[in-house]
Amino acid sequence: MTTSANHVNARKTHCKNGHEFTPENTYVSHTRGPPMRQCRQCRKDRWAANYKRVVRLAPLDAGALRRLRRAAADGVSHDDLSERFGVTTKTIRDAIRASGP
Repeated sequence: MTTSANHVNARKTHCKNGHEFTPENTYVSHTRGPPMRQCRQCRKDRWAANYKRVVRLAPLDAGALRRLRRAAADGVSHDDLSERFGVTTKTIRDAIRASGP
């Protein structure tokens, strides 16, 4: 009996997050190497988290980012900036952090 990693993974019935490997919830990747099973729900969750991370600053154009950073440098609170620009305080922090020192 072989105990390679492929055989061990082939016996798994659930992903590491507890989702069951069913035909409806299993994506088989053929991009490189041997076929690999992936949980569709986990892929969807990863995509959604990445999408939110990437587009977080999208509502703020270059002019709005300049105004936001200038107001933050003048001491306006993150809560006030959040209301003024219509974005979350996390977006405000990320925009200020992205501007550098």
